[in-house]
Amino acid sequence: MSIYDYDEEGVIRVNREEGYEDGLAQGISQGISQGKDIMLISLIIPKVKKAKSLDRISEELELEPDDIRHIYDAVVAAAPEYDAETIKETIMNN
Repeated sequence: MSIYDYDEEGVIRVNREEGYEDGLAQGISQGISQGKDIMLISLIIPKVKKAKSLDRISEELELEPDDIRHIYDAVVAAAPEYDAETIKETIMNN
C-alpha cells in the first residue's frame, strides 16, 4: 500500500474515536453532576415518602441542605407518583 492510498474506513474509524473522546471530555463534568443527581433522587424519594424534612434528609445523607434543595423540591413536587424520570427531567430543565 502506498502512502498515497486513501484508507476511508481508517479515516472514519479515527474520526469516530476522536469524536467520542472529545464528547466524553466535554460532557464529563456535566455527566458527573447528573449522575450524582440521579443517585440522590433515588436516595431522597423514600425519605420524602416517609415525610422527612429537608434538614433531616441532609443530616442523614451528610450533605448541606442547600446542596440537595433542588432535588428535594423536585421530589416533593412530583408527589404522589414520585417518578424518578420525571424528577430527573425537572432537575435537568432548571
